[in-house]
Amino acid sequence: MVDQTASQPYRPSRTYRLIATSLVRARGALAHAAAFGLVHATLVTLITIHGIGARDMAFGSRSMELISTFALGSALGGFAAWIVAAVVVAARPVTARFAGMLLALSVGTAGGIATIYFVAFTSYFQNVHEGMSLLQYVVGFVFATASVAYTFAASGAPLLMPWGVVPLIGGAAAFAHLAGSRSG
Repeated sequence: MVDQTASQPYRPSRTYRLIATSLVRARGALAHAAAFGLVHATLVTLITIHGIGARDMAFGSRSMELISTFALGSALGGFAAWIVAAVVVAARPVTARFAGMLLALSVGTAGGIATIYFVAFTSYFQNVHEGMSLLQYVVGFVFATASVAYTFAASGAPLLMPWGVVPLIGGAAAFAHLAGSRSG
């Protein structure tokens, strides 16, 4: 008896092709994502500095920490948003690319800033509380996450409003244009 499967060529599964295509798109978008992350971080940082000045806050160590947190977080968020949008919506129509990037950039910017807040808060928490059990660490993680969410909502987001919408819309428009002219 002859084995029929040996004569047929190998065809990768649909899932494998989808993953391979996504990785190629992500790799192709890296240069644009890095440049966009830096531009986005610069704009968000300038808006943050303006927000601090407009609220008559002193430019001390707390303000510098806030500015650096927003700069690092928005760079991380802008980079990640471009990659996610390139993988998910780059082959879609212009309106879908715009909407997808607007959503990815909004979530990415807030998530990137919250991640930097979380890392700083967890680092402080670990320095103060050494030798914790797993249960204490989990409880600390939950409270750190809640504290970061509250801190960002109460003191971070108001610094970006109303001008923080401008880099979001500008970034979404740039992505919709660039992703249409080439692959990401």
